[in-house]
Amino acid sequence: MKTKQNLSDNSMVALYKLLRPKHISFSLFVILDYIEKNRGCTISDIADAMDTSRTPIHNHLTALRRLSLIETYTSEDLTDFRRVRVFPTLKGFLLVQNAQKILEKSTRE
Repeated sequence: MKTKQNLSDNSMVALYKLLRPKHISFSLFVILDYIEKNRGCTISDIADAMDTSRTPIHNHLTALRRLSLIETYTSEDLTDFRRVRVFPTLKGFLLVQNAQKILEKSTRE
């Protein structure tokens, strides 16, 4: 008989198996998930939501961009980085959707 703890462990293992081959840590995934749910957010929005400073968020966004999971758009004034808006790419969107399916499946069982 499965317990709630086993379900939680199973979903985390399944999520890990989805993310690891793509070289995505849980922290990167949490940020990507936030971006998917808050399209067009800024670095400050993400930092506030994660209760951290902008520097680590900037580093995570650089990693997500290298993995082609996000794209950023800057305002017309290219010197004003406070205006950078972050969006998931199709690849990022699909990754979040697949992860949500894994988590939903484990909660139904």
